[in-house]
Amino acid sequence: ILNKNNNQRLDLQVENNIFYKEISFNEDLLFSIYYLDDEFIPNLNPKQYNFIVDQDKIPNISIQKPNIEFNIDESMAIPIISNLADDFGLSEIFIEYEIISEDFPNLNKPLSKFLISNELDTKNYNLNMNWDIKKLPISMGDELHFKIGAVDNNAIDGKQTALSNTIIGKFPSLENLFLEIENIEDDTANILDDIENSIEEIADLSEDIRKELLKSENTTWEQEQQLDNSFEEINDIASQIEQIQENINTILDKAENNQLFDNDLMDKFEKFQELISNIISDELLDSIKQLQD
Repeated sequence: ILNKNNNQRLDLQVENNIFYKEISFNEDLLFSIYYLDDEFIPNLNPKQYNFIVDQDKIPNISIQKPNIEFNIDESMAIPIISNLADDFGLSEIFIEYEIISEDFPNLNKPLSKFLISNELDTKNYNLNMNWDIKKLPISMGDELHFKIGAVDNNAIDGKQTALSNTIIGKFPSLENLFLEIENIEDDTANILDDIENSIEEIADLSEDIRKELLKSENTTWEQEQQLDNSFEEINDIASQIEQIQENINTILDKAENNQLFDNDLMDKFEKFQELISNIISDELLDSIKQLQD
C-alpha cells in the first residue's frame, strides 16, 4: 500500500495469493494498492481508495425522569427513565452520587458510584428503574446530587465516559414540609372565601329575581343575562370545589408519604375539614341545584 498523504509504503502480508494487514490510523487515508510479481513489476494505473475516519463520540444520555430538581419522600425510591446511546456501543451504565448537608457541611459524603450494569453490548439502552436509596445515609434536610454515567465500547483508542447534568433530590425537613402544607391550606382558604362571596351574590340575585317573578311571570332580558352570569359563577364554584378536593388529596399524600400524621397535623387537618364542611354544606349544594332548575 502506498499512502498518498505522505508517500510512505506499507507492506502487506501475502499468503496463497491473498493479502491482508491490520491498519490503525487516526486521520483520513488516501492510498493505492500495488502488486509486484516475481520480477518486481508493478500493476499499471492502480485504483485509489479513500478511508474516512469517523471520530468516536461520547455516549449520549437523555433523561426523561426525574426532573432536574425534585423532592424525595419517605418511600426512598427514585424512579429513573433515561435513553442512552453510543456509536461504538455501550459497555457500562452507572450512577455517580454524593450527599450534601447544608446544616453539617463537614459531614458531606464523598462521590460514590452505584453500578447499574457493566455487561452491556448494545448501541442503545432504555433505562427504566426505581433506584432504592434506603441504605444511603441521607437525613431530612439533606440533598442527594447524582449523575447518570455511561461508558462506551471503544477498545481502539480508549473507552470514553459521559455524565449527565447533575440531578438534585431534596429530602425536605419537617419544617419545609409543614410550611408547604400550610401554603396549600392558605390557597384553599382563599378559594373558600371566593366561593362564599360568590354564593352570597348568587343568593341575593336569586331572591331579587324571585320577588320580580311574583309580580310578573315573564323575565326581562336583563334578568336573563343576570341568570346566565349566575350559572357561570355556579360552574366556577364547581371547579373551585374540585380544586379544593385536589388540595386535600395533596395534603394527604404529602403527609402519608412522609409519615407526618402526628397529633398537631391531625388537629389542624380536622379543623380545616370542618371549615370546608361549614361552607360547602348540603344546604348550599341544594340551593345551587334549585337555582339551576
